[in-house]
Amino acid sequence: MNTTRNTRNSRGPGRSTKRRTRLNMVEANNAIYIDFENIPYEQPTLLGVAWSGTWNISILDEQLAEAANWEVDGGSIKFRSADTTLELIRTFAEDTNRRVCAWSGHDLRMIKRIYADQPQKVQWWESNLVNIRRQATSFVRFNKFPTNPIVSNRTGQSSIGHQSVIMDALGINVPEKYGRGVAARGIKALRDALAENPSLDAVSDEVKEQWMATLLHNRYDCFGMAAIMCPVTRGRGHTLLHSKWVMDPHQPAPLQGELEEVVHENPPALLRTFEAAWADYDFFYGATYSNQGWCIAEFRNLTRGSQAIIPIETAMDLQTACNRAEVENLAMNLRPSFDWRAEQ
Repeated sequence: MNTTRNTRNSRGPGRSTKRRTRLNMVEANNAIYIDFENIPYEQPTLLGVAWSGTWNISILDEQLAEAANWEVDGGSIKFRSADTTLELIRTFAEDTNRRVCAWSGHDLRMIKRIYADQPQKVQWWESNLVNIRRQATSFVRFNKFPTNPIVSNRTGQSSIGHQSVIMDALGINVPEKYGRGVAARGIKALRDALAENPSLDAVSDEVKEQWMATLLHNRYDCFGMAAIMCPVTRGRGHTLLHSKWVMDPHQPAPLQGELEEVVHENPPALLRTFEAAWADYDFFYGATYSNQGWCIAEFRNLTRGSQAIIPIETAMDLQTACNRAEVENLAMNLRPSFDWRAEQ
């Protein structure tokens, strides 16, 4: 997840004062999906992050830091502090104009635990973290999908609000060994094993398998949110683009990004020139850089002071991205105020 600061950063989602609780299809496609794993009533142990078919997971518990040396299928794993991980997610979201989503209120509660003595950091997450459960369950109810409610061990009440119920209703399959209830078991097994002997070499195959099941459970949860929001925002029958979102972690996947920030303070002159050439219209261009290359977006001013951010084109080469980004406007006889190519 390498990224530069957005050249239009002052207009990013971090400046929103009104919390929006629903996604449209563009936002759902570009969103960052996060999921904490922990033993009940404890601080979070893991934080998984998925976006655009990429999955990273951070080990937040120093007792388990050595486990970051084990590779995991379908993504990457690192040991980081909770604060570092959350700040990287926040920066990435702001720089690339993405919404950050979680399944329920559990993840915001985890963030509040992490920042118990830093309430100023909680504020951003309270304003920007989108709980997608209500939108997803409303879609399933409205379309009368058959569901198998889960009975809560704590309250004894049945509910369709669990993510696994909605995934099952929409035909999003998860292997049983990565399903509901495995996360805490794998965390506890590895923690107990490392408490007896801190060497990874001493960990049994059985414990390692339980730990890997925990990690891949998280991946299915993160990818599962994206898979759910595809039909929710696009309509029945729509599914994720399989060439990008490979649900099976054991299958070959596209190049994976990393949750790492690389800040370039000064955007290239070409980018500034391109933006200036199109500045006379009721929209303007902005760009961000990630592991996928340069992403050009249109920022359009709507009624009542609101603004739409529309991703247009992505390419590793900046000039190629700019050339492609303006094609549709040129086809509508819109023209830049000067020949930005001649300025280079």
